Amino acid sequence: MVTFAKRGDLSARRRVMTVVRDKGVVHRLFVEIAPDMAERNGGYTRITKIGARKGDNAPMAVIELVREPVAKKATVKEAEAATKRSAKDRKAAEAEVEAAPVEDTTEDTTEETAAVELPEGAVAATEDGSAPEGYTVKGNADSGKYHVEGSQWYDQTVAEFWFESAEAAEAAGFEPAGGAEKQQVEDEA
Repeated sequence: MVTFAKRGDLSARRRVMTVVRDKGVVHRLFVEIAPDMAERNGGYTRITKIGARKGDNAPMAVIELVREPVAKKATVKEAEAATKRSAKDRKAAEAEVEAAPVEDTTEDTTEETAAVELPEGAVAATEDGSAPEGYTVKGNADSGKYHVEGSQWYDQTVAEFWFESAEAAEAAGFEPAGGAEKQQVEDEA
């Protein structure tokens, strides 16, 4: 109704009159309420839940029009500024990458991969992503979680490490993804 009142034309007034039959209420909607809501793009009402009604214990709520002026949120400006800063940083990083010799970048990547230490009882993932023979539990270094074969996220997980068993993964400091109950696989027999 408020959206029609904001338009303010005769067609909108007639459309509101089909729902609200009182001309005084429609006049107040178009003359008093609509100008207050001119800056607002939605969210014209506020619903506040209050206690239950005595007698039948029905849930009660207060519905009111939001008459306060729309405040510009500072968080939007901060987010836009952060986006601009990150774009500048990304461009600067790309410029550094283009300026660096190709040999240096390959050496850096091999040093980074060598810097990732294998946890105790773990085997590094193969190049093609398949499991080494005898290892069925996937481990993720970033999250510190492990996934047992047949569990909920096993197929979606890219393994960085492989463990022989869930016990070996827990001994290496890994936790079950989603909790222990999500890593329990029921035998279908």
